[in-house]
Amino acid sequence: MLCIFAVIIAIVARAVGVLVSSFIIGKKNLPLGYTPFEYTSLMTWSGLRGGLSLALVMNLKTIFADTPMVYTHLIDTTYIVILFTVIVQGFTSGAVFKLVEKYKTKRLHAGGKNK
Repeated sequence: MLCIFAVIIAIVARAVGVLVSSFIIGKKNLPLGYTPFEYTSLMTWSGLRGGLSLALVMNLKTIFADTPMVYTHLIDTTYIVILFTVIVQGFTSGAVFKLVEKYKTKRLHAGGKNK
């Protein structure tokens, strides 16, 4: 259960980070005419991360020397999030890209109402 919660938190945190960043840089500066929603969707789903998370958790071993179960849970959760990111998000990034491009094309052909 903790691993599922961690995956959800990782995705939500990425989405919030990308969305805030896209509003900071401005709609005009987003690549290829994407809206903030389209850009956030693509960057959130295709953001394959894990190496830094694993390195950070591995550095906690000395801090949790007295409670090895906590350290084990952190390592396990990190590996599950990394596996989800690489396997599920990695294999479906192309489909998400096509879906966002289809939405963008429909939006642009509708006269740019949501532009």
